[in-house]
Amino acid sequence: MPEAAVDPTKPVATPPPAPPANPPVAPATPAVAPAATPAVDPKPATPAPATPTPDAGADVGDDEGYGLLGDDEDAGKPEPAKPADADAKPVAWSDRREAVAKAAEEKWTAKAKTDDDKKAVGDRVDRLKKQLARYGTEEAAILAGLEAQEKLRAGQKTAKPAEGATKEEVAAYRESVGLPKEPQDYSIPRVEVTTADGRKEAIQWTEDHKPLHDSFRAVAFANDMSQAQVDALVKWQFASVEEAKQQQEDRIRAIDKADKKEARETLREEFGEEFQPRLAVVDRLLKDDERLPGGAGKMLWEARTPDGRKLVHHPAIIKLLSDLAVSGGTSWEPYGDGAIMTGDAKASLADDEDKIRTIMKNDFQKYINEGWDKKLTAILEKKSGGKGRAA
Repeated sequence: MPEAAVDPTKPVATPPPAPPANPPVAPATPAVAPAATPAVDPKPATPAPATPTPDAGADVGDDEGYGLLGDDEDAGKPEPAKPADADAKPVAWSDRREAVAKAAEEKWTAKAKTDDDKKAVGDRVDRLKKQLARYGTEEAAILAGLEAQEKLRAGQKTAKPAEGATKEEVAAYRESVGLPKEPQDYSIPRVEVTTADGRKEAIQWTEDHKPLHDSFRAVAFANDMSQAQVDALVKWQFASVEEAKQQQEDRIRAIDKADKKEARETLREEFGEEFQPRLAVVDRLLKDDERLPGGAGKMLWEARTPDGRKLVHHPAIIKLLSDLAVSGGTSWEPYGDGAIMTGDAKASLADDEDKIRTIMKNDFQKYINEGWDKKLTAILEKKSGGKGRAA
């Protein structure tokens, strides 16, 4: 009878003494020692004999957790040998992704030589996680990686045609590497922008956009850009414009806030009790289409200096507008007609002045009686642009 195999990983128990040839009849005892203190490992290291006893097969199945989903007809049959990890639960793909990312991080960190290299590891790991998360299963990720490698190798083998190549050669090359064959084959993606009222809406491309689009397509074609690169650039451009626009609006709001505060402090001290009434009358003037026709009031309200400051937030402009609104400009000294006289008009006026002065010099009584003195005063006022400035 062959000897039972012994598990080499467990200590060998001292075999009990051989039983007597004619043992006395004794009460039935268990075929094996109690499970609490087994003398030897109940799981044999080699397959069980060809015809094991049913009880032994059942005990092994119960103790080791095998056969829980087996059919009734399998009862009593020996269990096939299994790998050591056959009972291990399958690992979810999400956990596998984390394990792959962790292993890559350890590998890249070990290779990092400088502080910049170590900082870059985190970005590489994030990109890897995002890449793996695109695939629903591990098999899909592996296949995608293989396909990417094949495309890369195919691209490396396809050399760009030399200068002077035929149109057909260029077209064949572009098709082999996945590039549009003609500039017009590029599509310009629609992008979202923020409207004046804060809504997000997609731009509707029109014929007005065509010249710019065609110019961009020509540049993309000449630089062998892919459609994905064109999409990314267009979206980046509009995103950067939106960001710049938002930054400019924030800057303008900050300027307006500071200017209004400064103007309030300056004019409250200068106007005193008239501060609020004068601001109210300026607001009324800017909305008065009769006093400021042709939308002049709105233009004044919206006007800004080159550095972005609003014109009507400047104390000097507010004072000027409030004076116009209150007095209608009657407190100003006019410049006179002389301010806008042409050369011929000035020459004619000078002749008249000379004639009157000749009368005054030769016949002063006539000068007074006929009112030449008043005429001379009017001429001088026209020339000087002031009132009451007689000779």
